[in-house]
Amino acid sequence: ATGALRDLDRSAMYLFALAQIRGYAVGGCWTNIGSAQSVVAFAFIKRNVDEHYTPVQWIKEMTPVIIEILAVLAVVIYIEGALLG
Repeated sequence: ATGALRDLDRSAMYLFALAQIRGYAVGGCWTNIGSAQSVVAFAFIKRNVDEHYTPVQWIKEMTPVIIEILAVLAVVIYIEGALLG
């Protein structure tokens, strides 16, 4: 894979890295086991707010937030691309 990336423009490589980070930020927060903050938040809700809170409820409540994050980061990457271009 690195052979294919060797001749890639530095600014394109930067945009790919930003897109990958966006993917981690979005995907890791969507489930209650995806990232450390999700695990802690889910455990807090289950322990202190609602002991019957389920992973499905978590996903239903996080989906709008994830879509917002996805949109904002897409705009940021678009702006970065325009500045680099």
